[in-house]
Amino acid sequence: MRIVYIFICLTITVSCNKVKSDGNFFNAKNLSKKRILIDSIMMDTLNFEAVDSSFDGFLRIDDKNINFIDSRFGWFFTFDVNGQLISKNLGQGAGPKEINTGFIDAYTKLSNGKHMFIGSGYDVHIHNEDFEREKILIMQWDLKNEANEITPDNLNPEMHRLYSPDYSNFNLQEISTNEIYFPILAKHRFFNKLNSKRYFEESRILAKLNLDSKKIESLEGRKSREYLKYSFLSNYDFFDYQHSLKNEKTFVTYEVDSLIYVYDKNFSNLYSFGNSGKHIGNTDFYEYKGGINNEKEFMEAFINEKSRTGFYKNMKYFEDEDMLIRTYYIGDSRTQDGMQVYIENELIADVRVPKNFKVIGRIGDYFYSNVVTNEEDNYFKCYKFKLENVK
Repeated sequence: MRIVYIFICLTITVSCNKVKSDGNFFNAKNLSKKRILIDSIMMDTLNFEAVDSSFDGFLRIDDKNINFIDSRFGWFFTFDVNGQLISKNLGQGAGPKEINTGFIDAYTKLSNGKHMFIGSGYDVHIHNEDFEREKILIMQWDLKNEANEITPDNLNPEMHRLYSPDYSNFNLQEISTNEIYFPILAKHRFFNKLNSKRYFEESRILAKLNLDSKKIESLEGRKSREYLKYSFLSNYDFFDYQHSLKNEKTFVTYEVDSLIYVYDKNFSNLYSFGNSGKHIGNTDFYEYKGGINNEKEFMEAFINEKSRTGFYKNMKYFEDEDMLIRTYYIGDSRTQDGMQVYIENELIADVRVPKNFKVIGRIGDYFYSNVVTNEEDNYFKCYKFKLENVK
């Protein structure tokens, strides 16, 4: 089951053996350009055929179809572009064509056609193209050279013991035929977003999992240096990323930073690009100073203070056109957010979209959004749109 960390310390001290951050994460050239070609987009709604579902899950684009992965029941629904059900596979169980993850926290289809699911206990499930179970493995974190008890004096940000998967941001990206990136989060009492400035300076953001050895091979990346301009932006710790197998590049965006950072396969910063959101509004970010002992204040700030500000959210990269689409949250707007479209690092569109909108993929000329569910009325839908005159 999902691992929960409990903080039992209120303050921290600065370690005398502090590990310095590598300076090669944010120092490459800024290649930002801007040439607006699109002022607005027409949004269509795609309603899916009614199915027996928990309505707790997510959409994924696969070739010419749209899949809904039901996280709670384990069903894998496949729909055509008109929203009609094509097939229903898996479901929770121990059979060869069932899945026994319990809750499905993450999913991706690998380039070899196989399906990869991750449950809440570091369990990884691989099924073939016909949904037959091939293997189950448990992630192996490298703890052998780490102290069992971490103190401010022996804490090293490279310690695997500090991290766990970021379940609120479990975006899987394939980086080779047997390697996967996934986001991680440190919640140790001496190293966390609520009371540790060192966390924003040196914490890693991604883990690399080898599917053959089952081992976490390395921890990659850093938080944007924009976080260091504030005391504690604890409520703005989200980032999103995309990896291009074809170009061997990783793109990273952070909530408080208008730039998008591009890294090579060794996670060295190649370049950056990005423009401030045209409609983003208030960016007077709330600095949380309550420490780890005031959960109520933290949650109130997350709900009330954060919603008043604008910040950058999700993105999707399309290799063939070197196109990246990024969305951002518009503070104090209940119905709309913003979306930027970049081609070859050049901003060509900055438009308004529905609230909490996220692009998940494309089929033909249409781009599709994340799922919008309504359990009471027994339906779910998504949005789709075209981009005209992008050249």
